[in-house]
Amino acid sequence: MKIKVPAAGWMHRLPAAPQVAMPETRAYQCVAIGLDFAGGEDRLLAEAKRFLGPVKPRVFLLHVVESPVARAVGEQAADRETSADRHRLQTYAEVLREAGIEVDWRLGAGDPVKELVRLLGETGADLLILGAHRHRGVSDLVHGATANALRHAVDVPVLLVPVA
Repeated sequence: MKIKVPAAGWMHRLPAAPQVAMPETRAYQCVAIGLDFAGGEDRLLAEAKRFLGPVKPRVFLLHVVESPVARAVGEQAADRETSADRHRLQTYAEVLREAGIEVDWRLGAGDPVKELVRLLGETGADLLILGAHRHRGVSDLVHGATANALRHAVDVPVLLVPVA
């Protein structure tokens, strides 16, 4: 049995050349960086700084405390974890300021996804940068859930930076 192949060698008509119109864009004006303090923060901030380049938009560092006290009392919690995380945010903000970046920080408490969405809304950021720890299997279901849920819950681009 012989199969007849069309003379041009194509089974379907070739599509017309795509018409591409590049819309005008502007540099990011305000960028939020989510820190989870699980390691790799230095790499995350270095990559964020490289990505932002010479434009240097305003930056907000975001973190959510998940301790039992913070979940119960909220941002006013005075437990050890909340105090340590507040200090970390202040330290990272100072390092970025020394690099010439306008930076502020926000500390939330409770459910990371809900709080990060709320904090992001308060900042007016037009980009969210998160660290990705490259978890595998069940660990990814537990630890990767925040980044995955966030990218579906926010209306701004989400940049994931591998930090592991």
